[in-house]
Amino acid sequence: MHDSFDTTYSEATEPFKSQLRRFRQSHEPKVFHSNGSDWEYLTGGYGSETVLVLHGGGGPAESLFRYIDALEETYRVIAPTVPATVTRVEDVIDVLFSILAKEGISSVHLFGVSNGGMIGQVLLRRDPRKVHSLILFHSMLPSLSYGKRFGRRARLLSLIPSLVTLRLGLRWLKRRIRSESVNAAPGEVAFWKAYFSELYSSGLMSKAFFVSRAKLLTDYFTNYHFEDGDLDSWTGKIFIIESENDKIVSANERQRLKDFYRIARVHTFRGAGHLGGGLFKVEETVELIREFLHEA
Repeated sequence: MHDSFDTTYSEATEPFKSQLRRFRQSHEPKVFHSNGSDWEYLTGGYGSETVLVLHGGGGPAESLFRYIDALEETYRVIAPTVPATVTRVEDVIDVLFSILAKEGISSVHLFGVSNGGMIGQVLLRRDPRKVHSLILFHSMLPSLSYGKRFGRRARLLSLIPSLVTLRLGLRWLKRRIRSESVNAAPGEVAFWKAYFSELYSSGLMSKAFFVSRAKLLTDYFTNYHFEDGDLDSWTGKIFIIESENDKIVSANERQRLKDFYRIARVHTFRGAGHLGGGLFKVEETVELIREFLHEA
């Protein structure tokens, strides 16, 4: 817990401030060491089935604490954070399997947010027996055009001074939070601005973090290709959750994903964007996930 917690989070951020405080007090990160990297991961819940929660490129596993909290009411939950030292998808998959083995988990429901959903699609194909179902939240298929885009981003970020990277990144994020807050409940906008301000000043959201995320996405978009019918023998189900105003995942890419996974269940949030759909639609998303997992 940060000493300045009550200063960082004003009363205007309630009730989410109190939820985050309780979450941190009850979720001490575990650490898994692999090839010189320290992987922190959160665990909780007591269900007979496990949900593996994979975060997106904009924050650590903790940034999904409201989803984790809600899912733990019914399921055991594992939520790792990919460290800034990792830039290859295969290395992520290897460690995820190792963490599951360490925790004695043989199979999971996989909930992947944005970049996490991309990792999830690769993990599923590596060993379909380990995945009961796959939930893709604001995610994408491999895409050469996006691979070029994120390759350029990785090179550009490596040239920009760290302080500039963090200032510009936080400024952009706060603008996106404000512009996508149409679905926000009282206190949510203030809370998320405070939360990311804390992360950006904590050292976790570093230049290395953002460069590694860009390289990880470049690897996925460029070096992976899924074949039609490559999951025909898999008996699990897929749920695609998207937002109609997503400015990061284009309409064309969203349609590609739905066309590729033709039998997937699909839910589209109206009037929501990539960031706002994740931050301000938590309760609705959790209910959709619970319904899907109950049937899966």
